[in-house]
Amino acid sequence: KNLPASKSMDSGILPDYSYRMDYPEMGECVIINNKNFHRQTGMLPRSGTDADAASVRDVFMKLGYKIKINNDLSCGDIFKLLKNGK
Repeated sequence: KNLPASKSMDSGILPDYSYRMDYPEMGECVIINNKNFHRQTGMLPRSGTDADAASVRDVFMKLGYKIKINNDLSCGDIFKLLKNGK
């Protein structure tokens, strides 16, 4: 959903380009963490991606977001997730 821009001018960023961070609930952060890929892609496992996903999770948790981590999704699964939210 669209939320109104922040009215704070302290940051020096124009209000139209900032995101309000003072809502009681900030919403949901969806993390897609693909480490292992289908054999047909020819892609090797991405080492380090779990640490990256954990770092992103920690930042957004501290900002008040609900976190949903999805591991090793196919292209089709990613489209379904983003389209349906499931």
